[in-house]
Amino acid sequence: MFFDIFINDIFLFCGDVQLNAYADDHQIYSSDSDPVALDGRMRNAVETVNRWYRQNGMLANESKHQALILGKSEYTCSFPKKDSIDILGMNIDNNLDFQNYICLICKKVNNRFNVMLRFRNLISKDILVKLYKAYIVPHFFFSLLKQIDINTAN
Repeated sequence: MFFDIFINDIFLFCGDVQLNAYADDHQIYSSDSDPVALDGRMRNAVETVNRWYRQNGMLANESKHQALILGKSEYTCSFPKKDSIDILGMNIDNNLDFQNYICLICKKVNNRFNVMLRFRNLISKDILVKLYKAYIVPHFFFSLLKQIDINTAN
């Protein structure tokens, strides 16, 4: 609780950009049709937040600074440009088509399903059904709910 109170004033220093704060992470984001203006605004915001960290005895992990530009752009920004980022348990790519995320979900489900197949002779069918409902079905519902949240936000 003290950490939450301590870190809460960081929002006062991020006037030109939006800030999401998590337990051990911060995300600064903004949008603009002009990539030069956006890059300058983000660079200033990151410098301000890094200064706040230093003044409060904390260190920013600058290797985690990254940019995701939606759509196509030839502009070279100040931060390492990524084609996709992992955030809040999802992988979002610059085309917003979620193919990487769907592949990741399929790999997780496939791995768990293969484990169930290997042990199917040792475990009763009732237990296999419970394992299926506990370890496979939630991936599909979570993915579906995330897609609905994203589509309703637009």
